[in-house]
Amino acid sequence: MAKRIKFGDIIEIKTSKGYGYMQYTHKDSMLGNLVRVFKGIYIKPLEDLQVLEDKEIQFTTFFPLQTAVNQNIVTVIANKKVRKDLQPFPLLKSMLAQDKETWKAKSWELWDGEKVIGLIRPPLTQEQINLPISEVINDTLLIERIDSGWTTKLDLSI
Repeated sequence: MAKRIKFGDIIEIKTSKGYGYMQYTHKDSMLGNLVRVFKGIYIKPLEDLQVLEDKEIQFTTFFPLQTAVNQNIVTVIANKKVRKDLQPFPLLKSMLAQDKETWKAKSWELWDGEKVIGLIRPPLTQEQINLPISEVINDTLLIERIDSGWTTKLDLSI
C-alpha cells in the first residue's frame, strides 16, 4: 500500500538529467496538491536534505501527488516543516483570455486560494510575471519543466 501524503513531504522525482525535489505545501479542493519545486537537478539522489533548506523555488504548481506516489512516479523521501516563506498560500494567476494568433494572454485573473482578487491585462509588472500560474500539470510536464529550468518568467504565454 502506498504512503499517504502529508503537508511538508519532500518528494523526489527522477528526470532525464538526474533528480528533482519538491515539497508538498497546500491542498485545494478543486485543483488538488500544491507543490513547490526546488531549483536544481542532482546527478544522484540527495543524501543530505539540508541542501534544500534555503533552496530557491524554481516554480509552484498543482500536481496529482497522491496518484504519482501510488504509481511510483515520485517518492516521498522525508517530511520537513514547511519553511516560513512557503507557509502562506501563494497568490496565483490564471489566464482568462488568449490571443488566437499569438497565443499570448490577453487577460489574467489573480487568486489567493480563496477568492479572485483582481483582473490584470498585459503588460504585466515584473511582480505579476513572477506569480505562479494556477494550473494542474502531469508528471511529463513536471519533469520537462525541471529539466529545462522553466520558471513562470520564461512562459511565452505571458
